[in-house]
Amino acid sequence: MKINILVKIVVIIALIASLLGLVLAFLPFGLIALIPTLFGFAIALIVFFIYRKYKLPKIVLFISSIAILLIAGKEIFIKDEVVADKAFIEKDEASKNEAIKELNELEESGLLDEIDSLDVVE
Repeated sequence: MKINILVKIVVIIALIASLLGLVLAFLPFGLIALIPTLFGFAIALIVFFIYRKYKLPKIVLFISSIAILLIAGKEIFIKDEVVADKAFIEKDEASKNEAIKELNELEESGLLDEIDSLDVVE
């Protein structure tokens, strides 16, 4: 009786680890998702070979296998690329040029000298 409860607890921990790995496979964590997935797979494999009569280790092995395949496929076939946003760069350059132009206009009109001559109370 105690062994059955212990086996169920271990298999549930393996199931949680496998599901965590499956969730992490869809998030941009890369190969970090393999850690809980392989942990769940290994625990389920051990329980499966020791207690073949339980059905839950087979389900955990299946979920872990799918997660491992997803992670491997994502790493092999999907390349992460950082693309430069040209519109943002052009907008940034235009705002810099506009700010320089405004500063030059303020300097020519003498407003900067008036601001510098003001006393600042500290």
